[in-house]
Amino acid sequence: MTKLLPLNFDSGINRLMVGLMWEPNENRAGVLGTVKEHDLDLSCALFDGNNELIDLITPQEPKRDAYGVEVFHSGDNLSGGSDFEDEEIRVDFDKLNENIHALAFFVTTNNKIKFEDVREPACHFSDATSLNEIIKFDLTELSKKFEMPEHFEKERFLIGVVKKNQEGTWDLINYQTRVTVMNSGVIAQVVQEVLAK
Repeated sequence: MTKLLPLNFDSGINRLMVGLMWEPNENRAGVLGTVKEHDLDLSCALFDGNNELIDLITPQEPKRDAYGVEVFHSGDNLSGGSDFEDEEIRVDFDKLNENIHALAFFVTTNNKIKFEDVREPACHFSDATSLNEIIKFDLTELSKKFEMPEHFEKERFLIGVVKKNQEGTWDLINYQTRVTVMNSGVIAQVVQEVLAK
């Protein structure tokens, strides 16, 4: 069920943080004794007023030169276990380019693992200044809701879409779904379907 959550920042500063957290792999022995880390990724897709995809921000391509503090990705964490968020994306709505009308957030596993194989994977939307949570997801439980094909490389989910409303403020569309691949065509189709609801 899709639920619309108005983003009312209790700090009075219009900044959003989306955080991804997980604990390191305790069983680290991979093939031939190599280390197999649990590597998760947090990404963000930007859309214009016509719901057309503008750009994709990933840990591997944070595009800080293009977006600066408007949409800031903390970078790629390969193993988890940080004291706070392992990866985070911060959005400063007061500085955001007026052409951006929606931001969609995705989480991804690597190395042929599911989220339910990872220790304590979680994701949250929070006020970036007060750090008060707006909503939080247990990614293990989310993973159990969706059947995966027998052969897969990564598990991917859309975890929510933030969109500008007619008053010029922002709402979070609380909607999650599995995404087959992270290419521009599939991302655009999935998010456009959510925005049309």
